[in-house]
Amino acid sequence: MLTLLSVLSLLLAPLLVLGLRLRGEPAARTAERLARVSLANTEQAENTKATDATEVLWFHGASVGEVRALLPLVLHYANRAEAGEGVLVTVQSAQGYGVATQALHGQPHVAVAMAPMDHPGVMARFCAHNCPRGLVLYENEIWPGWLAALRERGVPVVLLDASLSARSLRFWRRWPGLAASVGAGLSRVTVADPGQRQALDALGWGPVQQTPPLKLVGSALPFDPAELTRWRQWRRKRAPLLVFANVHPGEIRAVADMIAAWTARGADAAGPPRVDTDRAEVQIIVAPRHPEKLERFRQALGGEGPGLAYWTGFGTLGTLYALGGTVVIGGGFDAQVGSHNPMEALRAGCLTVCGPHAGKQAALIALLEAEGLVGRWPAVALAEAKGAGAETADAGRLKLAALSRKAEATALTIIDEAAFAAKTQSVSSPGPRDKDT
Repeated sequence: MLTLLSVLSLLLAPLLVLGLRLRGEPAARTAERLARVSLANTEQAENTKATDATEVLWFHGASVGEVRALLPLVLHYANRAEAGEGVLVTVQSAQGYGVATQALHGQPHVAVAMAPMDHPGVMARFCAHNCPRGLVLYENEIWPGWLAALRERGVPVVLLDASLSARSLRFWRRWPGLAASVGAGLSRVTVADPGQRQALDALGWGPVQQTPPLKLVGSALPFDPAELTRWRQWRRKRAPLLVFANVHPGEIRAVADMIAAWTARGADAAGPPRVDTDRAEVQIIVAPRHPEKLERFRQALGGEGPGLAYWTGFGTLGTLYALGGTVVIGGGFDAQVGSHNPMEALRAGCLTVCGPHAGKQAALIALLEAEGLVGRWPAVALAEAKGAGAETADAGRLKLAALSRKAEATALTIIDEAAFAAKTQSVSSPGPRDKDT
């Protein structure tokens, strides 16, 4: 099966390149995908310096969320890099590329690039140019050709927070030979969910270790001071604020029900209640996941006013969360979608509520709920949440910081144990190492 995939990659590579160029991808980014340039010796993105390292520790994430999860680890190893060492971050999406280059701007030991294609010739060039001494993957970014090429060169690979969907697991079970090849290329695997651990153990991947999810690690999103000031002018003094972040059209009914509970008004059985924008005792902001679908929310909930506003800025949730209040995370009220990550709202100190359908965030949300850091609708009463004060938020920040330190220390220990940083000192962990931490 691996041979068949290699043949297919050889045949499809020209079409993939053509498709990327037709979609407007810059030639320099496509050259990176083809490993036509040496990232160790060539100036990269306009705002990211390339490293002059002779070998690199390679981190890969698919897009924005994965890049943000890996950034603390990237910065840790970049700050510890010595002469001849560096860090390379690769991504699959243009959005992830933008986040990585902005976050790593000015880091002299870090280079950012589009990920190489899973193609034998490309991987041969990539390894020759960059001399990877290890690869850190995140969640479900599993590329059999990469693993085969690195295994041939004796390069260790760690898969952090492995999270395979039921469909992906069925695929790997259907092709046991390919699954065995992937397992042979993985040095260490971590999971946050015991069910994932059992499934990956059955595939022969590993050793598999259950650890705190890496999504716990990170800092609050940046915000725009001018935009924040403008929105604070809309805010009414002492008026409770309810924010619906990243909500989908399929969740409009749930949004309406929560608004009704928040405002102590009954929902109309004939349809969602429209918000009375002339009453500003409470204030509500709705931020659709896809701003182009805003009109569907406006038709159901009503137009803007002193009690209701819509948030349409792409990539500006840091400013939204800086307003504070109670944040309801979208996705979790639609079984077909599943909850979005609640960490960005939590890091901003917001009281955070998740829906009944956790989806890919199940292990993370279960941990946060057990620690009292998030509520789950309908078990949580929003009427009580809006009365919570700064003392509750401060206690949550302290608890979240402790969980974050533990998750980061565990991940760094695993990477060091996989011999990615043989020239650096061992990373101290918060307590005795336990494979079931």
